[in-house]
Amino acid sequence: MRGRTRISLMCALGFFVYTMVLAPASALAKLDASTKRDIDAYLDKKMGEKKSWLPSMKGEYFELHGEMEFEFVSTQNEEGRPTGTGGTDLTTDNKKPHFNFDKIVLMPIGRLGKNNMLKLELEWGHDGDSGAEVALQDAYFQSNFLLGENAPLDMDLWVRLGRDERWMKPGRITESYPYLGTIMWRDDEVQFVIGVDTEFVYWRGSLGSGFDLGQRALGEDGSFESMQDDSNFTQGEQKRELSTGIGVRFQEEDIKADLITYYINDKMNNEENSDGARTGDVQVLDALPGYHELESGAPTPNQNRLGFRVTLDALGATSMTEYVYMQDGLLKRHVWYSLLGYKQKLDGFDVNGRKWLTGIMPLIRFDNLDVIIDKSASDSRTWDRWGTTLGLIIDVMDNVKLKTELIWNKEQTGGGNRIDNNEFLTQLEAKF
Repeated sequence: MRGRTRISLMCALGFFVYTMVLAPASALAKLDASTKRDIDAYLDKKMGEKKSWLPSMKGEYFELHGEMEFEFVSTQNEEGRPTGTGGTDLTTDNKKPHFNFDKIVLMPIGRLGKNNMLKLELEWGHDGDSGAEVALQDAYFQSNFLLGENAPLDMDLWVRLGRDERWMKPGRITESYPYLGTIMWRDDEVQFVIGVDTEFVYWRGSLGSGFDLGQRALGEDGSFESMQDDSNFTQGEQKRELSTGIGVRFQEEDIKADLITYYINDKMNNEENSDGARTGDVQVLDALPGYHELESGAPTPNQNRLGFRVTLDALGATSMTEYVYMQDGLLKRHVWYSLLGYKQKLDGFDVNGRKWLTGIMPLIRFDNLDVIIDKSASDSRTWDRWGTTLGLIIDVMDNVKLKTELIWNKEQTGGGNRIDNNEFLTQLEAKF
């Protein structure tokens, strides 16, 4: 009896698979061109004129994006130095040129109704500094209130809640992060962001979980760390970071300009771990060589970030300059970068109906980090840094880029010896 039941279930399952999957697929394969155009027209109407939206099991729609990065990295070797204070790594980690699978990213975006969006970013791969596998990068819900002509100045309003980088993070052109990017807006926080947009002026404000004072390498190699705003997702003493910013923008034909200024405020934490050791921001600074010689009087618990960014795109040329003043207690830092590039579109050539070599973009970027403290050769967090990056980005085909970058790094260490840590990398980046 059980055998007959099993056979009946298998026959029913086979009939279901045939009627619901194989038969429709076979029928679709035989459709003539006019019928396919009718289906495309129906999908355009059903999905808001965007066929990339797919129906979900809940009756909503979503689309799936993805990215893969594969790279070759070569770093100069710096050897023979002991581990520095604060655990800083003063010896090159990867001493030989090597190929590296950087990451795979899957980004599902769900559309909930007309003006609501749920975005997830899942990443597997190499996390640069630690080599860790990372499962979740971003996850947030955003709702747009398209006020349009019913609001003053034709204003649009949106809110976002979830995990994401700081809202002032710009789009990144190069594979290597500018110093400022690693130091201030590379990591995520849990935050509530509100934005207001008009044709020429926009405003942002946020309340977030804040960042701990951590350390991270500024280059592809995980050595010679600098102080960095590190994600704070622990169950300990979370912060309450407030930020605001206002910008103006202009666009007409081949010219686009954007200027934004922003301010971030938080308080340093003073945590105690399970062993009773104090491990918060206050203790990180207390252990920094030369910190208590900066000024007389009690240190302030405030953390402040005040910055601006200017972006100009005109006739194929792109320029971007960003500066931030950073204050953590008594420690002050000045960080900036400036990038200039020019994109030349090419006619390319056809291979199996696909255009190859459609554009090239040479670029140069200057980076600077100025740490206002006496330098300690045994602690790279106190070092001043200068960097120059020469890059060439080739559009291999639509959604596929080859990025090549040569990075010269220079440091003021307080010890008089030059650090050998220049880098070369080339990366193949493919998106869908």
